[in-house]
This record gives sequence, C-alpha cells and structure tokens, in this order.
Amino acid sequence: MTASLPVPSQPQPQTGRPGPGLGISIGLMVAGALVVIASAIAIAVPLVNTFTSRTYAAPTHLSLHLRHARYTVFERTGSSSGFNFGNRTGRITIDPTQVTVTAPDGDPVFVFPAENRETMNREGDDYTSAVEFDAPTSGTYDVRLTTRVATSVIITRSVEETIRSVLVWFGTGAVGGILLVVGLVLLIVGVTRRGRARRAAQVGWGQPPWGQPGWGQPGWGQPGWGQAQYPSAPYPPPPSYPPPQYPPAQYPPPPAQNPPPDAPSDPWAPPPR
Repeated sequence: MTASLPVPSQPQPQTGRPGPGLGISIGLMVAGALVVIASAIAIAVPLVNTFTSRTYAAPTHLSLHLRHARYTVFERTGSSSGFNFGNRTGRITIDPTQVTVTAPDGDPVFVFPAENRETMNREGDDYTSAVEFDAPTSGTYDVRLTTRVATSVIITRSVEETIRSVLVWFGTGAVGGILLVVGLVLLIVGVTRRGRARRAAQVGWGQPPWGQPGWGQPGWGQPGWGQAQYPSAPYPPPPSYPPPQYPPAQYPPPPAQNPPPDAPSDPWAPPPR
C-alpha cells in the first residue's frame, strides 16, 4: 500500500499590494526629473548670457534691457584666451566719471569701481572689469560711455555674480536629483517584491528553507511537529461481519452415532481377549 505525500496548501492572498506603489515611484521620478531640468535651465541661461554677451565700441550711447542685478562694464585690455582673475589695473582707462546710467524711471544709477578684477575673453580679446552698477529694477536702462580713448566694452553680469545668483538652483537641482533616485529605488523594490509575491502565490512553488516547515505543516515546538503528516489511504474500509451464531444452551446435545457394525471376519485378525 502506498501513501501520497501531503499537498501544500496555497497561501492566503494579501489584501494590499506588496512594496511601494507603481504610481508613487513613477510620480517621484517624474517630479525629480522636472525639478532637475528646470534647475539646469535656470543655471544655464544666465551663464550663457554672460559668456555670449556682445561687445560695443566706446564712446557710445546704449539703451539696454537689464534685470534687477549687478552689472559690470568690461574694457578691452589686451589679447589672450580663457578666463582669469588678476590685477590688470594698468591697462584700464574707464572710471565711474565716464559712465552714466539712467534707470527706467529717470533716476540716475550710482556707478562705482569694480570690486574684483575679473577678466573674460571674447574672440581672442581680453576684457577686464572696470566699473559696476546695480540695476534697481528690471527694465530698459540708458547707458552713456564718454571714454577719453576709443575702446571696446562688454556690459554684462560678472561670472562671480552670475554663479552667486544661481546657487539656489544648484540646491533645487540636488533636491530633484534625490527625488529621482528615491523614485527609481522605490520602483525597483516594488517590482522585486511584487514579483516574489506573485511567484509565492503559485501552488507548490519553491521549497521551504532548511529546517523550516512546509505549507500546512506544524512548526517547531507546535503539536504534531516531527510526526509524519500522511493522509489516510484512499481505500474503502474492510467489510464487517456479524459474530457467529451458536445454538442455545437449552437444546439437548445431538444423539451419539451408533457404533459401526462388526467388521467381517478376518482370518488375519487377532483373537478376541
């Protein structure tokens, strides 16, 4: 007789989805990506404007649309390449008395010598910071340069000022990057957990770890642990028969049988005693 092994019972389905939700993960990733892109644009636009600002021949009279920021008048001082910070005061000829700035409301804007000597290159020519002024509001400004010698100038925000103005966007971009990474991690964790739960829900999938009870089996220390869990054999029970019937005691015993007749004479039989 053979006995079949116990069939593991299917685990009860979970009420909630295991792991982080797909919508939350994708939402964090999209939000982080948007914040990173917006921060990159906010950082790149001022830097590009500073590095690509045009040059003007001086003396000149200009009408410029400026934002609320500090602007620097760079004067051509030589020829070289790249950016550098150094002292080039010997070649600067522009001073605050030669620059007049008028705000959109008609009020004059205070012009002062540049605090730092910053040099930028434009098409092989070096331009060094000469004077600066603060634009109080965004709008169109009237800028008049009455230089004593003919020269070229660039009116733009300094690199240092531009980087300082976009520092907040570096922090915002870092936050967006963190959101993007967190969303990606949650997505991976959620997909992994849901895959494991889906495989575990299949009947008979996998084997329990060593020393661990299988599905439907008692655990260590529980009643029935260590005993073979076999179902009863799938055979019908043996038939039952009534006990044998004996005659009642009041009946007389059956009569004895008559003795057998004498055997025929046998000449070889011994004589009777």
